[in-house]
Amino acid sequence: MSCCCCCPATLAIGAVVLYLIYKFFFKNERKEPELQVQSWEKDTVYLFQFPRTQHLPNLSPFCLKLESFLRVNKIKHEIRESSKLRSKYGLLPFIELNGKHYADSQLIDLVLRDHFKINQFASKHDEGVARAVDRMIDSFTFGLLMRFKVLDNPSEFGNILLSVLELPTALSAIASLLVPYYFKSKVTKRVNAIVGPFSRDEHLMLFRKDMTAIQEILGDKNYLFGDKITSTDCTVFSQIATVYYLPYQIVLQKVIREEFKPIHDYLERFRHELHIANYEHDKVYLFQYPRTNFIPNLSPFCLKVESLLRVHNIKHEIQETTKLRSKYGLLPFIELNGKQYADSQLIDFVLRDHFQLDKLQYSSKYEEGVARAVDRLVDSFTFGMLINFKVMDDPSQFSKMLLGMMKLPAPLSAVAGCIVPCVMKSKVKKRVDASVGPFSRDEYLMLFRKDMAALVNILGDKKFLFGDRPTSADCTVFGQIATVYYLPYEVVVQKIIREEFKPIHDYLERFKKEVYPNDFTK
Repeated sequence: MSCCCCCPATLAIGAVVLYLIYKFFFKNERKEPELQVQSWEKDTVYLFQFPRTQHLPNLSPFCLKLESFLRVNKIKHEIRESSKLRSKYGLLPFIELNGKHYADSQLIDLVLRDHFKINQFASKHDEGVARAVDRMIDSFTFGLLMRFKVLDNPSEFGNILLSVLELPTALSAIASLLVPYYFKSKVTKRVNAIVGPFSRDEHLMLFRKDMTAIQEILGDKNYLFGDKITSTDCTVFSQIATVYYLPYQIVLQKVIREEFKPIHDYLERFRHELHIANYEHDKVYLFQYPRTNFIPNLSPFCLKVESLLRVHNIKHEIQETTKLRSKYGLLPFIELNGKQYADSQLIDFVLRDHFQLDKLQYSSKYEEGVARAVDRLVDSFTFGMLINFKVMDDPSQFSKMLLGMMKLPAPLSAVAGCIVPCVMKSKVKKRVDASVGPFSRDEYLMLFRKDMAALVNILGDKKFLFGDRPTSADCTVFGQIATVYYLPYEVVVQKIIREEFKPIHDYLERFKKEVYPNDFTK
C-alpha cells in the first residue's frame, strides 16, 4: 500500500531544498548589509562563517583561513555560524570590526593586518613571495582542489554540504539525490573559468606543479617563512586541508601522502599547533546537542555527562552542535588534553580515572559493583522503554521538540513536521525491539515498573543512591528518567512515577535542585 501524496511531496521538498541551496550558497546580491552586531566590543572581530562540519573546522577554505589567522595572531574574536547570512558581495565569510562590515577573505586579511599592526615577514622579498604564493593558492590551486573534491565524488561532497544546512534525515535523503547534479554543473563551469577546460590528467599535472612550488619554498623550515605561522600559511593550509582531511577518498590525498610528504608533515604541524593543541589543560570540552526550552538536554546521554561534570565541579566548556559527531558517529563526546573520547559510558570511565573520582563516590567495592549494575540496567535496558514511551506515545510532540532544537528555516520546519514523526516511529521501534524485545505496550509498562521498584529499593531512605552526594550512577539514572519525566507533554510513565513511585519523583527533584537549580523551566 502506498501514499498517493508521496510523489508531489517529494517534488515539493526537492524544490525547497534546491531553492535553499541556491539561496545559501550561490545567491550573489550586492547591497549594503545591516550590521549584525549592534552592541559590539572595541577591537573584537566578529567572524561570520559557515557552520562547522564533523570532520573539518570548516568546509570553506576561505572561512578556515580567516579563523586560522585570528587564532595565530591571538586576536580577540567571536565566531557567528550561519548558513543564511551573506556579505555585501553575497559571500561568506565576512567580519564586523568596530561597527564596520568587511567582506572577502583576501580583503579581510589586509584589513586585519593593517588594523592590528601585524608584521609577519623579515624582508620585502619575503613579503613579495608571500603575496605570490597567496594568490597562486587562493586563485588557481583552489580551482584544482575544488575540481577533485567535488567532481570526483559529487554525492559524498553533497552529503557533507547538506549537513551544513542541518536538514532532517528525511529531507537530506531526498536532497542528496538532487544536489550532486546541481553542484556538478556549477563547479565544472567555475573550474573551467579559473583553471581551464583541461582533462583530468592535465589538472593533476598542474596540481603537482603547484605542490612542488610550495614544497620548494617550504624547504626544511617548519612553516613557509620560518618557525612562525604567517597569513600565507593560513591560506595554504586552509585550501589544502579542506581537501586532504575530507572523510572520503580523493586522488589528491594519495598524491600528497605518496609524492609530497613534506606537505603532509606541514599540514599536520599546522593542524596540531592551531586546531588541536589550543586547549586548556585538564579542562573538559563537552560537545552535545543544544539546550531545549524545558530540559537542559533532550539526550539522556548528554545530560548524564554534563551532570557528572557539574556534580564533581570539573572545569568544563560546553560546545553545542547538531552537526559534529564523535568517531563513532554519536553525541556526546569530549575533548580532554588534546584527545577525543566518545560514548557516554566510556567518557564516564575516562573522567573517573583521570580525576580520581571513585574514591570520592563509593565507600566500598560492593558499592562500585552495585553502581555498575544500576548504570547498565538504566542506560541499556530502561532507556529502551523510556524512548519507546516518549516517542511512540506522541511522535508529533517529540519531533516538534527535536526540530525546534535544530532551528531549521520556517519552510523546512513545516515540511519536516509532516515527515519526521513517521521516520522517528520506524527508527525507534527497531531500536526498542533490539534493546528490550518486541513486546506489547502493557508488557513494556510492567518491565518499567520492575525497574523503578528496583531503584526505589536501592535508594531506600537515602538522598541519593549511595548516600548524601550524587555519584556517576545517579547521573545516569537522572539523565535517563529526567529527559522523559520533565517533558512538556503527557507521557504515561510520568503519571506512573508521580502516583506509584513518589520516592523517584522526590529523588529527581532533589537532584534537579542540587545540580540544575536554574536550568529546568515549566
